[in-house]
Amino acid sequence: MKQFIMLLCSFCSIAAYAQDFEPIALDKTNFDEDALITWLKNNADRNHNEVIDEDEFNDGNEGLSKIDLSWQGISSLKGIGLITPLKELTCMINNLQEVDLSSNVNLENFIITANQLTSLNLSNNTMINRLDCDRNHLTSLDLSNNTMIEILDCSHNHLTSLDLSQHTKLWYLICDNQSVDLGTVSAAGFTIDGLDMSRVSIVSGGTIANGMFIPDNGSTEIKYIYDTKSAVAPSETSPFDVTLTFECDYTSTTPTAVDAINADKSGKTIKTLENGRVVIIRDDKKYDLTGREL
Repeated sequence: MKQFIMLLCSFCSIAAYAQDFEPIALDKTNFDEDALITWLKNNADRNHNEVIDEDEFNDGNEGLSKIDLSWQGISSLKGIGLITPLKELTCMINNLQEVDLSSNVNLENFIITANQLTSLNLSNNTMINRLDCDRNHLTSLDLSNNTMIEILDCSHNHLTSLDLSQHTKLWYLICDNQSVDLGTVSAAGFTIDGLDMSRVSIVSGGTIANGMFIPDNGSTEIKYIYDTKSAVAPSETSPFDVTLTFECDYTSTTPTAVDAINADKSGKTIKTLENGRVVIIRDDKKYDLTGREL
């Protein structure tokens, strides 16, 4: 009798666990965009019943682990949080203004190049090792919870600083061509909102005084280095220095900064040209821009 009770309890536990899964209907109730519904129907719905069943959800279904929605004109990723097995999400060249990936904790690769993002919250996505968020409108990028990142492209945004002090696995970084609105540049100089001036050192084109950039007489360009190393223990963190260049049009009331961040991990990575192609050399091995070994 005791064994029967134990077996019955075990069966009940398994049954209760099985009831936790709710089939995912591939319709406008769960998803806004036809492109995402179509992807799931074509790549994940193996029995073609327009529902993601439990066996389709849990058996390593590649149509759920890797989704590509590039060039689809989409403006919403509603429902993507239901796809918790998702590891790779690519949605280049769309109209996305915001994304909620808080439930996609298994995400490893995220490519959202050329969209309309003004902010990006990846605090729950601690497994990410590649992030391409270039050509958006980001004014800040908090990656403090994403220390597994190895490849990062955040170029062509509006960043003024970037803290990578804890990212010891990061070996490839593109962060150039930032565009920052400086406001009016007066004779007294100018500042940039959110920039920690204690981490700035001038290279050429001006000086720093009273926490402000002071351009040299006639200068239209200021180059400076922004130190991303920890101020507390700089010797124990990644040796990243970020170089920012600002071109100021003094005939305009709102000069615009361009070409703002260029960075390289000193001693670890070399970027060069071979036969007209950009090649990354790291630890005596060669890689292309996607990180593929050559």
